[in-house]
Amino acid sequence: AITEDRQGNLYFGMRGAGVVRFDGTKFTQFTKGETLPGADVYTLMINSREELVVGTVDGGVAICGTPDVDPCRWIGRRNGLNVNGVYSLFEDREHTLWIGLNNGLSKLLTESYLNFGERDGLVSSTVLSVVPVASGDVWVATTEGISVLRASRSRDKPWEITNLTTAEGMPSNGVWSLAILKDGALWAGTRGGLAKIRGGRVERVFTKADGLPDDYVNSMLEDSKGFLWIGTSAGLARLDLSGVKPQVQRFTTAEGVSSNVIYRIAEDH
Repeated sequence: AITEDRQGNLYFGMRGAGVVRFDGTKFTQFTKGETLPGADVYTLMINSREELVVGTVDGGVAICGTPDVDPCRWIGRRNGLNVNGVYSLFEDREHTLWIGLNNGLSKLLTESYLNFGERDGLVSSTVLSVVPVASGDVWVATTEGISVLRASRSRDKPWEITNLTTAEGMPSNGVWSLAILKDGALWAGTRGGLAKIRGGRVERVFTKADGLPDDYVNSMLEDSKGFLWIGTSAGLARLDLSGVKPQVQRFTTAEGVSSNVIYRIAEDH
């Protein structure tokens, strides 16, 4: 995982080694026990208060001041989180933190949680990515498809949940990543290719046959020029959507990429 604060500091989530900050000159490591509740950091973000939010798969969430990564407050099972395994984070337009888990979805309410699982209608409790859309809906990527949470007026059931799977045209039910582009379209990276979704329907699917390095899509990023970058398990692709026909450019180890397995993408501003 990679994120950047307003001062230009870069933060890297490490497997088994916590968080590393690069301030442009030196690297500083922050580890489990000293600063963080867990060592395996899967996801990072900077929230609206310019705090670093750290999601670990072995200790829950840490919310820390920047750039010192201190002080930190820890949030996990002891204060309402379903489990301590955190796969994804996002903040909605009301500055509420949502947390994708390996056993459901949690919404932080004044540092307590509203939890969602399969019994509430999620297509799967293994949540890999979460994004908000302009309407206020919450889109959730899982290992068994996409779940869409929509606020309802019912006091007994404040959230309605619908699901999007291969039955509705998805190329695969294993959805690893979600991204909202500037034009409002939602894109889903799956084990079977890249899906463009608009109005709740699958509009287009891109696969290896269309020029992607691989059908296994791990991550996506729309850059400042409007290109969609796609990280796969066999290389990086840049999708140009500006013309009548989308154009795909591929980058692999043959072009100098250090590895063909791309898990996260970030733009250096």
